[in-house]
Amino acid sequence: MNAQLCTGIMLLTVGLVLGWQVFRIHIRDSRIFPSIAVGIMVLSGIGVIIQGARGKSVLPLSSLALHKKELLLFGILVCTSPLYAVLGFYTTMLLMLLGVTSVVEYPLNKGKIRFVITYSILVDLFCYLCFSVFLGLATPSGVLI
Repeated sequence: MNAQLCTGIMLLTVGLVLGWQVFRIHIRDSRIFPSIAVGIMVLSGIGVIIQGARGKSVLPLSSLALHKKELLLFGILVCTSPLYAVLGFYTTMLLMLLGVTSVVEYPLNKGKIRFVITYSILVDLFCYLCFSVFLGLATPSGVLI
């Protein structure tokens, strides 16, 4: 087994799990964008699996070792899903963006902290404008917010 085959299997598995979650959304119009993203992920996974099965991989399986930074990013993403039910979509997304951008930009100084906060707020605002204002889609609302 090579790195591409293993990565393709993981990508396909995550895509199928996300697809199952997307089709559990009760409001049909809210499924459009996530369905497209899941479709791209599943097709990409299949493509990577085909390349890996043909032996066109340039990386050995040992190159898939995860480092602390990658595990921290994975942990942030895993914590994001249960927070939707408590905090709602936009608050959870803002916290996720702050966490992910902080990890990517680490080590932080005063200028980077300002960038992380500004970037996270602007992306969250952009998502609000796209989903709620322009498309009129209902996003998950939480218990607290």
